[in-house]
Amino acid sequence: MYLDNNFSMQAAQYTLALQQEIVERRRAEEAAQAANRAKSAFLANMSHELRSPLNAILGFAKLMSRSNDLFPEHQENVQAIVRNGEHLLTLINQVLDLSKIDAGRTTVNENKFDLHQLLDDLKNMFQLIADDKGLELLFHREQEVPRYVRGDEVKLRQILINLLSNALKFTSTGGVTLYVRGEERILAPYSLHFEISDTGCGIAESELDNIFEPFVQTTTGQEFSEGTGLGLTIVRSLVQLMGGDISVSSCVGCGSTFQFYLPTRVVKTAPLNNQQATRRIIAVAPNQPQYRILVVDNHRDNRQLLMKLLSPLNFELQEASNPPEAIAMWNDWKPHLIFMTLPMPVSNGIDAIQRIRFIEQQQNSSFTTKIIALSTDIFEDKGELFLSTGCDDFIRKPFQLEDIFEAIHKHLGVSYVYDESTNSSKTNRTVTNEANVLTKNAIDSLPKNLVTNLHGSLLALDVESIQKFIHLVSEFNPSLSQVLDTLARNFQYEKLLDFIQSS
Repeated sequence: MYLDNNFSMQAAQYTLALQQEIVERRRAEEAAQAANRAKSAFLANMSHELRSPLNAILGFAKLMSRSNDLFPEHQENVQAIVRNGEHLLTLINQVLDLSKIDAGRTTVNENKFDLHQLLDDLKNMFQLIADDKGLELLFHREQEVPRYVRGDEVKLRQILINLLSNALKFTSTGGVTLYVRGEERILAPYSLHFEISDTGCGIAESELDNIFEPFVQTTTGQEFSEGTGLGLTIVRSLVQLMGGDISVSSCVGCGSTFQFYLPTRVVKTAPLNNQQATRRIIAVAPNQPQYRILVVDNHRDNRQLLMKLLSPLNFELQEASNPPEAIAMWNDWKPHLIFMTLPMPVSNGIDAIQRIRFIEQQQNSSFTTKIIALSTDIFEDKGELFLSTGCDDFIRKPFQLEDIFEAIHKHLGVSYVYDESTNSSKTNRTVTNEANVLTKNAIDSLPKNLVTNLHGSLLALDVESIQKFIHLVSEFNPSLSQVLDTLARNFQYEKLLDFIQSS
């Protein structure tokens, strides 16, 4: 009897302890879910607050760069705005990307793509940087590497850009090599192996263990004073998200090698090619209807960006600052297309879209307005949400100007007239190699008084005089003038001084 009572008491105590543990775990789980919801809300708000003004800055700068009326000096200034704005966007995106991964809101979006073309595009992108630094850039692809694969092209591009950027940044002599091979595996997906090696300054052994941790920068990285210390953390997270892994080997003074592999699927047929050479649109092709387009955004600058972008193309344009105003305008004016920014503070834009769709169904009209959502939201699933609530398409901010034109073409069938000269001029443009131009012979070819005046202007940081004397250099050595002008416009005055003084 005593044993039975003792056993019953122990069982009751165990049951009570188990119930308490279940309650505590449930509370912890609910707290974690609440924290994740709060984190997601914070990220969505931060994304909107940071990316929305950047959309206006980059958009207006790119709009200005399309003008043929700008002096070369002003064109360079605009390009500096674009370049630094995109650098700022990259830093913001790194912070948001890591937070998105941490919140479990990053997904793998697989599609069929041309791997060879991706590698060729990256080679062209980084060749200019390598040439400017006098570095050798080698891309080697084994013959067995398939051309067409199925995987997340965007994330693979992001990984390679990050690793190649780092390799070039921390390498001053020698070069950078990307090596790609494929591997067939029994009862396992096809595996792609990537290796990025450089002849840079290298990484101390004591720093290798923590190099993929967030906000950790190597000693060399701190000396360069660039970045957020998140790039490699994001790279590792993306590689692991896609089912792969990454490793690094390095020693100080002998360079670094990053290796990673990704499982993928080989496909036999080519993907649909939707990438066209960027050409400046100058008009809508003749004999087309005059389409009505409504722009809805609570930020005046963002509305003005789209209005100024589209007004030269003879579209009928109207703008609204909030969803209720947009519904009223739609009802009176019946636009062919609406660009609707989501979200907006005054009223829910999604409710406005659903209201428009409801009225269209009630009227049983064959005419329906195309609605394209513009959003700074960083989460991939929001695109699907917008489409499910009545939008015809979704464009993420900050957008490329070409994205807007392409969306109009896709949904309204608009054809454009292009300025063919812009494409050919970019194609034929030659890039001058700094290392081959900044030589003693080049400086000796200039009049001594010109060199003396340029040297004095640099010491005095007299920007106007610097530009004047560099312009005079073009009369004697156009290639040298081009390189000096590029350095000056990027405020690399120390490099200019070193060149003149060492020669």
